[in-house]
Amino acid sequence: MFLGSILFLVVIFLIVKEKTIHKNHLMGITLSIAMIAFSSIKSFNVSDGIINIERKLEDLKENPEDPKAHQKLEEEVKTISKRPIESPKRLTTLSEANLELGKKKAAESLAKKALEKAPENIQAAEVVSVIEVDKKIKAVKANPKDKKAKAELTAQIKKLKNIPTESGRRTSQIAKGYKVLGNEKMVKIYIDSTKIYQPKHPIIKKYEIKKPLTPKKKGSK
Repeated sequence: MFLGSILFLVVIFLIVKEKTIHKNHLMGITLSIAMIAFSSIKSFNVSDGIINIERKLEDLKENPEDPKAHQKLEEEVKTISKRPIESPKRLTTLSEANLELGKKKAAESLAKKALEKAPENIQAAEVVSVIEVDKKIKAVKANPKDKKAKAELTAQIKKLKNIPTESGRRTSQIAKGYKVLGNEKMVKIYIDSTKIYQPKHPIIKKYEIKKPLTPKKKGSK
């Protein structure tokens, strides 16, 4: 669009300067308009693709165990990923979608790119922090007695807690972290929070603390 606009202005300048319109001028105007139109259509297509991703992302959150919802989101992500994206908001949406699909490397890369352009972007910061907590969780699981690994996980959980987003992704990851650290009280608190933000999140069934079984009385069958 920028180059098309420049070309258009140059042609207009030449027309005014020469006080006449040549065939080359008309070709220049036509080309500049085509460049502007193509850029606008391309931008519109990217915008439309991002909107589709947002919708499919919400569908997957509503139906996390539905393979069709997963496939539809993945198809949208593949399509839009082939196009150049510079907007921090769009980069973040694409990052969130990749994270939901389990593609953490791509999600982290996109989120960091979004943060470079907009450091105040808390959604992108959340994606990065969620992935960092995941890394620390794996480190603790690999070495359960490693105090340093546990301290690093605790510190990363704190960072994630300080990000003021209202999402089941954030609360569920905090719950996972506390589960590895053995803090069942905090697990329950953040599972309850996840129920509010994302009622169908798989972690609710996986980590929800069950009521203890009541021992049978003697003589009962």
